[in-house]
Amino acid sequence: MSPLSRLLLGSFCLALGGCAAESPYHVEYPLLRTKASVADSPPEVHFERGRSLRIVSASATNGMTGRAVERPGSGLVSIAYVTRGARMSTDYVPVFVADALRAGARRSDGSVVYPIAVAGRGPEVRTSVLGTTISVTCPIELFDEALELIAAMVQRPIFDPTWLAPVRARTQLDLLQSRSMYWTWLRASQHADQPLRVDAELIAEQLRSLDQAALERAHRLLFEPQDSSLIVVGDLSAERALAAFESRFSEWRASAASAPVSAPTPEPTAVRDESGAAPVAKRSSRKLLIFEGQGYPYVSIVQNAPASDSPDAVPFQLLQAVLSGLGKSGVMNALRYERGHAYYAGSKIVVVPQRGNYLMISTSVSAQTLAADITDVLRILGELRSAPVDASALDAAKARFSMLRAATFASTESTADYLANVELRCTPTLDEIEAKLDGVTAEDIRRVALRYFDPETATIIISGSVASAMPALGRLGEDWKR
Repeated sequence: MSPLSRLLLGSFCLALGGCAAESPYHVEYPLLRTKASVADSPPEVHFERGRSLRIVSASATNGMTGRAVERPGSGLVSIAYVTRGARMSTDYVPVFVADALRAGARRSDGSVVYPIAVAGRGPEVRTSVLGTTISVTCPIELFDEALELIAAMVQRPIFDPTWLAPVRARTQLDLLQSRSMYWTWLRASQHADQPLRVDAELIAEQLRSLDQAALERAHRLLFEPQDSSLIVVGDLSAERALAAFESRFSEWRASAASAPVSAPTPEPTAVRDESGAAPVAKRSSRKLLIFEGQGYPYVSIVQNAPASDSPDAVPFQLLQAVLSGLGKSGVMNALRYERGHAYYAGSKIVVVPQRGNYLMISTSVSAQTLAADITDVLRILGELRSAPVDASALDAAKARFSMLRAATFASTESTADYLANVELRCTPTLDEIEAKLDGVTAEDIRRVALRYFDPETATIIISGSVASAMPALGRLGEDWKR
């Protein structure tokens, strides 16, 4: 590789790392102000709708659903089993049970599969606060083998104590990694004045006491056909995919017990107003939480967010695109191009078990400008509430939103992942998006901002070395703790 190629490759990797890393670059203040180049300026927007995704569905007599999408010519197939019953909460048992399904299972003919793998690759198991997905992508000639293995995992797992040893070891590592997620839950739920705390050490102790019989009982309660779906995307006909679904899952019967093992994940409240959206809890003052430590200051500003099945979901995602974009209302534009104080500013929706949905706007700036930069973000939130966004910002948000949606259908695997998220109700369906996207107006964006944003009662959470900023920070919040 030439020196120039190595330099370009290194720059590309740094760029990827800067976008994806949880922690930002640590830099010395002041940053040199970065001028927005022509490439950074919002272009004239034009986008066209792609072809609609043709989804063929079927229902088994046991209540389970199957969905198939044909992608001819790829030579691949992606399978995703989805259940809404095995969801993560303060009870870690659903995660452990889902992980344990990989240890071993019995095929429909009674033969044992250990370890479970397709072409040397084990299925991926992911458990979130909304449910569990078991997925695999393989060449089309291995479709029947892959589907048989997933069916075996779901319906006929073998929780052999010896086989579970590596699963238990993995769980200890998972719990260490999960602390960052618990930390996110704690920060986000502070906004509801009901902080959700999770004791990872206590969870680890409880998992050690789970025996084979307890795991089998938990599995029967958490994995039920009426809460499950199977998604098949790939180079085969929908008829063949759904016939295979019926063959492998139609005889699966629900357990006699119905009591849940883990608490459900409700919306902020079950009561809805005339628009169909859940009312948003309001506080009377701004909350400021400071966790003094080492390193460059990291700040998150928390606001409310709608549930994914709310009528506000699509307008809110456009609002989020406006907030995170480079236009007049973008936080990134203010903190990087106008002020030169930050390398990045991002936002994400956090779903907290038994608490609700929250938007977290995060960035990292010098302690010397911290108070002023937080004030800038609060100002932008207020502006989005008080006046409609300009047409170009809305068009850019719609184009960006459509581009990201199109990217989710670039492969069999990403398409299956998207449909799994629809089944888990953590993203709107394509029909809902198509029906609402074009009709969202600037006034709709303002209405949703007015409903969910309130800079006067925001929760501001700061960690890092911020001693020099304390006097200025104290003026930002009436209710603040160190």
